[in-house]
Amino acid sequence: MIASVPQLLQNFYDNHLKPKYHASRAEMKNIRTAISAIAVLRQKSNMSQTDGQIIRNHMNTIADNIVLLGGGAIPESDATFSTKTVAKSKLGKNMTATTLSMRGPKKFSGSSPFETTPVWDEVNRRPSMYVCGHLLNHNLYGPGKNENMTPLTIDLNNEMARDIEKPLKEAVFEDGKAIRYTVTVTYGNHANRDYSDRDNNWIPEELYLATQLAFEAHELDPANKWADKPGGKINIPAKKPHVLPPDTVPKRLPAININTASEVAMVAARMKGIGAKRAHLLMNLRRQHKTAGHKRFNSYDDLLAVPGITQAIVDELRAAGRITLY
Repeated sequence: MIASVPQLLQNFYDNHLKPKYHASRAEMKNIRTAISAIAVLRQKSNMSQTDGQIIRNHMNTIADNIVLLGGGAIPESDATFSTKTVAKSKLGKNMTATTLSMRGPKKFSGSSPFETTPVWDEVNRRPSMYVCGHLLNHNLYGPGKNENMTPLTIDLNNEMARDIEKPLKEAVFEDGKAIRYTVTVTYGNHANRDYSDRDNNWIPEELYLATQLAFEAHELDPANKWADKPGGKINIPAKKPHVLPPDTVPKRLPAININTASEVAMVAARMKGIGAKRAHLLMNLRRQHKTAGHKRFNSYDDLLAVPGITQAIVDELRAAGRITLY
């Protein structure tokens, strides 16, 4: 079971502060009040930017009062983000948190995703399959901005919560440690997608999704200017593969009449095997049919006359019900 941040903070209070300091001290009361306020906000299913800023402020209150109690300095959390542009979308490429601690960062705060990309809009057509995944988890102050996001399968996102983020949250909020943490994303080259023909995929944008995420975390040493602590490597998996779901028909879009639809409409319909190039070739063939006195495509197999459209593509279009003839 993954404990909530308020529960981890309460464990820190009970195990590290309560045995040392009297509960009646003003600093202890301030810490309890801040933990209770965070618990109320964490009950929401969606963390807004404002919620994240308030939680960060409460975390700073906790950090300030720990210092006043004599618990030692707590460094400010900080992180940098870099992106990779794929399919006209900026996705998170690298997150380097030089410090994560109970003291929140000045430049950003944790939140649910609040930006979107064309890639996300497309892959989200697979119902209950993907999430906008944080490189730096929102519970660890990760913002819901595109620079910190990448589409991930729900399965991988759950694995990261259990195997990566759980031990990091425990280190920071339950043990009161400061840590360093990096995430690096590798994109492209999925084994179960057709890269030789981009349009021969139900959602071509899936070609560009992450194939692997790499992780590294290390405890910092307060006795050595917050450098890496000897022997302080945190035990988390070094890598996690990102395996795409099978290339089955995604969320159904309206069917397209292949005899009447415009070239623009065919491209916008996102039909497997029919991208901009083949939509143009199909329109040319339709004009040729009209010139020759043929009024329409009379069967799905008539599409085989379009260069590049194979029997497999025709069979999938027929089975998916994405095109009509009448």
